[in-house]
Amino acid sequence: MKTDILESVSKYVSIVAVVTVSIAVGWLVLAITLSVMSRYFWGEPILLVDEMSRYALIAIVFIGLARCQRADKHIKIRIVTQLLTKERQNQVALATKIMTVLFLGWFVWITSTYVHRLYTNEVASLTLLETPLWIPYLVVPVGFSLLTLELLLEVIRAFKGLLRREPWSSIRFYY
Repeated sequence: MKTDILESVSKYVSIVAVVTVSIAVGWLVLAITLSVMSRYFWGEPILLVDEMSRYALIAIVFIGLARCQRADKHIKIRIVTQLLTKERQNQVALATKIMTVLFLGWFVWITSTYVHRLYTNEVASLTLLETPLWIPYLVVPVGFSLLTLELLLEVIRAFKGLLRREPWSSIRFYY
């Protein structure tokens, strides 16, 4: 029951992430194109584009993490694990995912603490926009939280399979 709720939330968040990242990429392409054209025709770039492009790129990377995990598109290095049996590969994958969830939980805490410090100290960028830095930095703990959710769902799914006494070799971690 609880896993079904988490699955539904995860699917919804994945859709929102895809839309958010798509909008950010579209904005990034448009803004950089306009800035390049401005520099070419008038000899001056658009001042705000550099800063906003950095923020958009950070958002694209960190919000896209969970979607990449859900689609099983992260880079994998299987030099050692490919030598193992399918059963051992799944055991190593499960242990790795558990350690990753624990590490990401800690990392979400650390980055959230940093964002909170930026917010309480009212730190702003030293640029024309004077952007409150907690806003662009917030995508880091949010992105890692979404990635943690995806990995946690994979761990829960694996344990549910083991509780049903499915063999290790039949456990699927991805959708």
